[in-house]
Amino acid sequence: MKKLVLALLFCSPIAIVLFGDIPVRAQNFSSTQPLTRTLNITSSTVLKAAQGVLICFNVITASSGSAGTINDVATTGAAATANQIATIPSAVGNYCVTFPFFTGLVVIPATNHVISVSYQ
Repeated sequence: MKKLVLALLFCSPIAIVLFGDIPVRAQNFSSTQPLTRTLNITSSTVLKAAQGVLICFNVITASSGSAGTINDVATTGAAATANQIATIPSAVGNYCVTFPFFTGLVVIPATNHVISVSYQ
């Protein structure tokens, strides 16, 4: 019986957290918005000019030593340290963050970076 209860616990949504007007289910990344992806980002890019949730980003091609950033702003020109929500490392890999943004989602890759991003 204990195994059944534990199995049901791990299969069900653990908690619902409200970020702005976006309900996000903890642990399983589902929400009322569809998952979106943008592939092969090599220059500063506005992915979304509204609120949402950054799910994961993949570094496909490493940079030449410097790091890029992911910012909570609506334009690439407004990206600054004060609105940075993630650092894009120079190493190739998959980085899951599940972090809300409230203004917009902007990716600023470093030189030679190739990035793919999933978000809601």
